[in-house]
Amino acid sequence: MESMKEKLTEYAQLLVRVGLNIQRGQPLVISSPVECAFFARLCAAEAYQAGCREVVMNWGDDELGRMKYLHAADEVFDTVPLWRRHFYNDYALEGAAYLAISASDPENLKGVDHSRIVRAQQASGRALKDFDRLQMCGGFPWCIASIPIPSWAKKVFPDLAESEAMDKLWEAIFQAVRITGDGRCVDKWHRHIETLAHRVEKLNQLNFKSLHYTNSLGTDLTVELPEDHIWEAGNDVTLSGRTYIANIPTEEVFTSPLKTGVNGVVYSALPLSHNGTIIDKFHFVVKDGKIVEVHAEQGEEALKAADLLKHAGGQTPYDLNVNPVERAIAEDMDDHRADIDTMVEIMCAQAIVHGKIDLFDAVEGKVVKTFTVDFRRPQAHTVVLEGAAQWTGENSDLQDSLQTYDEMIQEETNLGATDLYLGRKAWAAFRKHSDVRDDLDRNNINIGQLSPSIQSKFKGIWNGLRIWLVTGTYKDIEGKVQYYLAPEYALLAASDAENVMEFGQPMDVDCTGPVEIFSKQFKQDDPSGIFTIAESRPLPWPKQPGATVLIKAVA
Repeated sequence: MESMKEKLTEYAQLLVRVGLNIQRGQPLVISSPVECAFFARLCAAEAYQAGCREVVMNWGDDELGRMKYLHAADEVFDTVPLWRRHFYNDYALEGAAYLAISASDPENLKGVDHSRIVRAQQASGRALKDFDRLQMCGGFPWCIASIPIPSWAKKVFPDLAESEAMDKLWEAIFQAVRITGDGRCVDKWHRHIETLAHRVEKLNQLNFKSLHYTNSLGTDLTVELPEDHIWEAGNDVTLSGRTYIANIPTEEVFTSPLKTGVNGVVYSALPLSHNGTIIDKFHFVVKDGKIVEVHAEQGEEALKAADLLKHAGGQTPYDLNVNPVERAIAEDMDDHRADIDTMVEIMCAQAIVHGKIDLFDAVEGKVVKTFTVDFRRPQAHTVVLEGAAQWTGENSDLQDSLQTYDEMIQEETNLGATDLYLGRKAWAAFRKHSDVRDDLDRNNINIGQLSPSIQSKFKGIWNGLRIWLVTGTYKDIEGKVQYYLAPEYALLAASDAENVMEFGQPMDVDCTGPVEIFSKQFKQDDPSGIFTIAESRPLPWPKQPGATVLIKAVA
């Protein structure tokens, strides 16, 4: 029994110290089923020992959750209370750490109307937009881990008595998270992350064109990979430069496929527990990156309720039993807002990287540039390195050149450079450079919120600069893939520079002033239809354009 207590304490230490890498003064939000309260308390105690400012609990209950989906008023599933929005969004904006103890009956929601589950998820997605955005971009550390509960243990080991099944599941979890009772699991995890990093390095060197998966169940899937793709591991880094592990255990080494380059069929080898329902013996048919068919021997209804075929060009797989017109309007408005958010992101990147924004429009069937907003970044702040001065050159002096560019920024803004953003090829040359090779500090340090924010991954500290790898892409008005920061380029920036976002007044008679997004809908009788419109006139404004220097670092 003493051994079990020690292992549980060690597990809590692993989640808090490694999974979340909790910092002194940082709040922690723990989401946990009430059945797992004893372990949540262990995690809370460990967090306070690490200097956590406050531990806030978010309790869940399988039985009450099931009651709600079975008996609550129908309109409940289309809204999220204001207090719950603030609970998640406000703590996320504050940079709190989030620990989710995942433990539930795999079939807790069996027999529940799946349309209610889907509607609740859609409402949550709309309400917790800030939380979701910050979670995906590294705004705060988060970690998901599991412990056994009787209903789950019996599902995994149906032939054993409940107590034996619990012991077996605990044994399996401890093995998966590298806890053996010797008190060394934290050290083991640091070595494990190093091993994953070596594997990532090897995969990036191989530069695969495609991956082909087959198995005895019938899987035959080809996954094309984009040019200059990047492999990553299961650990991640916040915008403030601290490492964390989102899933424990993890053996992840992954990359992103070419959006339109996935084709074939993939069969499941094990059952899936999804939204409280078991889905088993299922497969997907994929064409040009889109799922066009889904089938399952068990739980097919739940699988199709996930709306996997949306925008796939096929029929909607499942009737959600809601007003189809209302659902279509809501989806249209969500799509409008997503398009506007993407455009704002592109414009911000252009303003920061290039010091100007090019605006395009369709004129007589052709895409033409209609206007350029030029923020007048000094011409000298765009540098093209040639010959031996390129970062691949044996005699290139990286430190001196960056010092020169830093002085240029200081002369224009009275601010020092804080961040160096690198495209993929520039990063490859940078990390291999003799000035950098042994001096890149990858340790965890609290460096505060990054600004300006460009899709990026933190790589460490060098000569006082935060180093970021930028690989994000977008499609321009012609549908061509463009880089936020081209692979050959580097951007030296002072993150303390003043950057603001302004919004003009949309060209609509019903709009009375400048707003972030103006939207409306109107009805047409013949032919019958409802039209939705959303308009935004954003203008990112770097008030100190001299706060950046763009460098073409390699050929």
